[in-house]
Amino acid sequence: SYARGGERIDVAPRDPTAPAPAPTPAATDADEPASGPGIARLHLELSRPANVQVFQVMSDMVAVAGNVTVVGMTYRPVCTSPCDKLIDGSQGHSFFFGGDRLTASRRFTLTGHSGDVTAKVRPGRKGLFVGGVVLASVAPAVIMTGVTWLILRDFGGLTEYDDMGNELPMKPKPSAAGPVALMVVGGAMIAGGIVMAVLGRTRFKLSQRGLGVLRPLRFG
Repeated sequence: SYARGGERIDVAPRDPTAPAPAPTPAATDADEPASGPGIARLHLELSRPANVQVFQVMSDMVAVAGNVTVVGMTYRPVCTSPCDKLIDGSQGHSFFFGGDRLTASRRFTLTGHSGDVTAKVRPGRKGLFVGGVVLASVAPAVIMTGVTWLILRDFGGLTEYDDMGNELPMKPKPSAAGPVALMVVGGAMIAGGIVMAVLGRTRFKLSQRGLGVLRPLRFG
């Protein structure tokens, strides 16, 4: 027995023949979530070498000031390729693929998924995507220039008179080849820009792993 704070406390002696209590394992931040619906071990297969990360969307936000609306979101990295980590999506969180100098993919959820899931990811190039957007944005101005040129061309064939009121020889109408070619180029720029933007996006396909069979789940 011993005294603590003026109070006597009796302590029973330990039986030397009794087994020692097992130590309690310390909890770590690296502990993975338990398995269950919406919790999947995600494995990334890339179409080309890249540092692809999986991000979890934490919240979305919208700010309105006058006629300007700003949309944003907060997110955090979950794992980096090849990942091979249990991802907890049981609360309905959204995820997306991205990374340095890579475009972000569409969002996806793991709701209803469990077990081993493979994500076949085609990393998008940010430069290709931005170039496609710029090209498609400039194209309408090129087309409108061609249309304006074609309209103004019609004034080249009007009858003209001199200071005495005598009719001058009619000038031939300028060729339509230039403005038509400009409009064709503008149309090709729109088509090319759309293709570049699509190819520049990060795309993926989720497949369920198990029993040696890959079952497609979702495209993005």
